Amino acid sequence: MLNILSVRTTTLKISLSIFFRSTVSSGLNSLASITLEDYVKYFYPDISDHRATNISKFSSVMYGLLSFGLVFIAERLGGIFDVSFSIFGMVGGTLLGVFSLGMFVPWCNSKGAFWGTLTSLVFMLWLGIGTSMAKSGIRPASKLTLSVEGCSNFTAPRSNFLNQAGQSDEISEFYKISYYWYALIGCCLNMMVGTVVSFLTGKQDPRDLNPQLISPPCDQFVNKFVPLHIRQKICWDLGVHIDGDNSKNQKYAGNHELGAINGKS
Repeated sequence: MLNILSVRTTTLKISLSIFFRSTVSSGLNSLASITLEDYVKYFYPDISDHRATNISKFSSVMYGLLSFGLVFIAERLGGIFDVSFSIFGMVGGTLLGVFSLGMFVPWCNSKGAFWGTLTSLVFMLWLGIGTSMAKSGIRPASKLTLSVEGCSNFTAPRSNFLNQAGQSDEISEFYKISYYWYALIGCCLNMMVGTVVSFLTGKQDPRDLNPQLISPPCDQFVNKFVPLHIRQKICWDLGVHIDGDNSKNQKYAGNHELGAINGKS
């Protein structure tokens, strides 16, 4: 635009802000609407329209201030490709983990999915933001001792020594993980934490689960390669306790060996 339109830098900044204004506005309004519908109305279903409108406006303002504050962090994250892959790895890996947890782990419950997602997201944000701060040199300086105990009583009027700040490799090694691994780390961490929390808080019984919620290739793999006595112990008979007119579920459960054993075929 500088070469083609021959505009000044100030005019260019104003033009770009106008171009992206609609995108930012729609994004903030979408976040405010999601907050109102999924969270506020969930806890307060009888909220009045006037109060809901005020909450939506307040949420939009708060999201705008949060986005403005993230500008000061984004300017230190590096190039656009590094930032894009880092954010996608931090958030996308967590989302992939919660979907994979629901598709491949029939014992998971809502508490496991919640704590797995929260743990994975917090850890990946800590790793991603910490890596960016470590690369830019913004790290907490180590505190040096101020005690003179054990020092010799020697005074040098002219010193040729240069004091060089030492760099600690203790934290830099952890933050050297490439952002290409963020998605895999976030996904695996989400599934591990979600599975452990589900077993600790009361796991879901696969026999009470809709079999269509589990990945068919995963179920076929378990039925083909896992011995029958192990499947009996882990209750891998999906949907046999479901009562209703869903013929698909009954047919699906009847094709399992465990369904035949339990008299469901």
